[in-house]
Amino acid sequence: MSAMASSIIYQLKSVLQGTEALEVSLSEVHLSQEARTELDMIADKFRALAIMIEKKTQSFKPQRMDEIWEKSKERREKAERALTNILTQNKLPDLRVFRKNLTTIFDGPAKYQHDSNGMKSKKVATEKRCERLQQLSADGIVSWSIAYPSCSWAGGAMSNIFDCLLEDIEPNDALDWPPEMSEVLKELQGKSLQGNKAFDKLVEG
Repeated sequence: MSAMASSIIYQLKSVLQGTEALEVSLSEVHLSQEARTELDMIADKFRALAIMIEKKTQSFKPQRMDEIWEKSKERREKAERALTNILTQNKLPDLRVFRKNLTTIFDGPAKYQHDSNGMKSKKVATEKRCERLQQLSADGIVSWSIAYPSCSWAGGAMSNIFDCLLEDIEPNDALDWPPEMSEVLKELQGKSLQGNKAFDKLVEG
């Protein structure tokens, strides 16, 4: 354990001991509206700190229905294996899937004049999901593009587990991709996603 980590843990333990000492007193005191407001603000800060700690230790699991979390388990574990394989062995992903995913996320689904109303609705749903995917960090977008082929999440696919997978895919720390990954991104930047400002930001960021 590093000296910095030890220092942080020591400080957090000291804070925890102080709050435990206040627990009994707080349970007995009568609170004015002003005091309730102040304590709500303090509670929000403690919650934010707790979430930050859990994200750093990779134990953070956003509140969600247990059924949905369990339903997404197989997909999450498959995605984790795929990402681990790339990060530990420096192997590039299936580039066909990867390129198509990024193109869909940043350029949206291809539209045709003869699309049925049902197909148009699905493509609108896909566009909304693309907007949300673009809000991920650069590593989150790359991770998603590796883990989930566009056919698995476009339109109405994935139903109610999409949100769960979206939250889960965001890495806690910066990821060290194979060197060739930047070449693939620059290739897309110069071809199918040329002039796409959102994608330019991903590549250059």
